[in-house]
Amino acid sequence: MFNLDREGMEAIPAALRPQLITFKALHIIGSSQYSVADVEHYLRFLCENRDLHPVIARLSSKYPVEQINEAMADAKSGRNIKTLLI
Repeated sequence: MFNLDREGMEAIPAALRPQLITFKALHIIGSSQYSVADVEHYLRFLCENRDLHPVIARLSSKYPVEQINEAMADAKSGRNIKTLLI
């Protein structure tokens, strides 16, 4: 995890103690890079372009946990865009 320095130009490490989150039952709220309207446009696009579904499906790869080394190597090499361990 990183925080930006005062000028916002370089990242510096930030300490995080996970036990504080779990022991205190804290909720972490994040933000996304897209809005609900963006998701609606994306879903509409997918519905209107069903011929692209096979192409989109090829962008992800699923690996059983036992193949974690292969999954990491494929992700690092760019052989897939989204790597899922199941």
